[in-house]
Amino acid sequence: MKYRPEVDGLRAVAVISVILYHAKISIAGLNPFQGGFIGVDAFFVISGYLITSILLNNLQHQRFSFVHFYERRARRILPALYTVLFASIPFAWIIMLPKAFKEYSASLFSFILLFSNVYFWQQDSYSAEPSLLQPLLHIWSLSVEEQFYLLFPLLLLLCWRSARKHLVTLFLIGILLSWQGAIWGSTQHPDANFFLLPGRIWELVAGSLLAFLEQRKGRSSHPLLQKLCPTLGLFLILHSVFTLTDQMPHPGLVTTLPVLGVILILWYSGKKDLTTLLLSSRPFVGIGLISYSLYLWHQPIFAFVKLYTEEPTTLFQKGCIAFLIFVLSFLSWRYIEQPFRNKKQIKTSTIWKTALLSSILLTSFASYGYLSGGIPQRIPPLLREFFTDQLLTLTPLETTNGRNCFGQSIENSCKFGTSSPKTNWMLVGDSHMATLAFPLFQSLDLKQEQMTFFSGFLAPGLEQLRNNSIMYNKEFSEKLLNTLLNAPTSIVIVGGRLDVYWDGLYFDNQEGGVEPEVITTRHLLRLPGGKSSEEDRHKAIITSVQGGITRLLDAGHKVILIYPIPAVGWDLPGLFLKNYKKGNGLNLEVTTSYKAFQKQTQYAYDIYNAIPDHPNLMRFFPEHVFCNTAIPDRCITHDENSLFYLDDDHLSITGGQRIVEKLKREAKDKWNL
Repeated sequence: MKYRPEVDGLRAVAVISVILYHAKISIAGLNPFQGGFIGVDAFFVISGYLITSILLNNLQHQRFSFVHFYERRARRILPALYTVLFASIPFAWIIMLPKAFKEYSASLFSFILLFSNVYFWQQDSYSAEPSLLQPLLHIWSLSVEEQFYLLFPLLLLLCWRSARKHLVTLFLIGILLSWQGAIWGSTQHPDANFFLLPGRIWELVAGSLLAFLEQRKGRSSHPLLQKLCPTLGLFLILHSVFTLTDQMPHPGLVTTLPVLGVILILWYSGKKDLTTLLLSSRPFVGIGLISYSLYLWHQPIFAFVKLYTEEPTTLFQKGCIAFLIFVLSFLSWRYIEQPFRNKKQIKTSTIWKTALLSSILLTSFASYGYLSGGIPQRIPPLLREFFTDQLLTLTPLETTNGRNCFGQSIENSCKFGTSSPKTNWMLVGDSHMATLAFPLFQSLDLKQEQMTFFSGFLAPGLEQLRNNSIMYNKEFSEKLLNTLLNAPTSIVIVGGRLDVYWDGLYFDNQEGGVEPEVITTRHLLRLPGGKSSEEDRHKAIITSVQGGITRLLDAGHKVILIYPIPAVGWDLPGLFLKNYKKGNGLNLEVTTSYKAFQKQTQYAYDIYNAIPDHPNLMRFFPEHVFCNTAIPDRCITHDENSLFYLDDDHLSITGGQRIVEKLKREAKDKWNL
């Protein structure tokens, strides 16, 4: 291919957009780069264009070879990637708590098998580490590309031999089908649409179509279009960076603008228009040349900095981090990427042997890290004793065959105890309720009591956009209520994060502790189809939640309604770990504002309080366990022996035990159990 410096400049725009997005730079209280995630979409289009151009050139000159193609991909992708992966291990070893290290190990293992995008899609964003704290989150996009290039060369070869005249039509069909699927999936299956290949094919194939048209007819040489279109394209990209947000359905209709912007630059850029001259300038080309290394290094560095120390807030701090990222990226480009891409310096056999050995080592390490539960032996003995609960999973309640009870279908819900119970308990809820499952199980007399745990917030007729989970949809919610109504008379414990489901806002303790955003924040309860107004959606939530509780009471069940559990805002174990490593031991007091909790949960309280009193209804307030007790107007998070929270909002086993003990005492007093 003839070298096009403006393409490297376009890469620079894409990677800087992604880095600025992850840096969360705030100016006058606003994040001007909140749409920088579209840089990944730009990379997909550029990749489709460049790689298809190479494939078509080889096909045209009858020198196409799968071996040579994948060798080229290996030389381009693996050396720098494996360097970053190996470099991340010691920092993860030193900094990460077991739960986070276990997830890090799983993400490392998943990429070696080229399905990290599937892994992150399947992550339960409630119990998973927040996305900004996951060092290897960004490699999901590499998995998408490699999955595409496992199939695309073969399909292109077949079409070249049997349907060359129809390639444009086939490309257009692929683009339209994937584009339409992405638009539909952006609202119906957003998590899958974001992470999986089908929602991204249209971006890659858009670049492929440009490559084929260029080979057949050459790029546009219209003077006026060459002057105007690249500038328009750059405007569309930058407009998207400054105006889109990660709360918008993506990839979807809104993604069309930045993708179109990349297409306009690739197709119309000439030598004299201002945009081409800008993108071809030394600064842009220089950044573009190291863009792959920049992409690889930025996320681990951002994540480890946030895990090890306080969130960098000033532009100077973020500037220092950016300088480090650029230095490491230049070094890995100069001394890793460049040599390995040169066949005269690094033999083909060396590439494959190095890749195989690296894969074996990384897979072995990742397997050990995951299967050991995050290698808790890494933690100093004093901390390990203090973090006993934190070394366990979010939901340690398992069946005898090791099946985790959280996230199961209704048919597979876990049931423990005697088949003829004197008292039958049914626990229903999301991950906040799941933290009560194991303490409740521990408190049972299994010879006289029975317990069943149902995963899923009780909101009949409504749905949630968490499509990597089997539990949050209209059919499940209605089936869950009917199952409870038809069950023998029981004590039904019901609760969950109604405050989050109401408005999608996570906890801000107003003192610097803001619950990090999850991978995709789409936990709003809504009517099926999601086309109702906010007013109608809120009315439906009130009707559904109150109606579900009322119907359980009418069916003769005793209902314990769990009001919202106070959140922390800070990652509690992380705070103690940082404090310990500063030489301060365990001398740390962490409390949060009771008023901030009340403000956050006001709507949930209003909804629950409107349910009429009933002899079989018991209202339970977790705030009475943690808030305005030991310290006036504050919510406590730990005592001298253990932490009450696993992270920034989920209870540890100790915290759950405190809830269950008080809950059972109050139930015994109310109903004489």
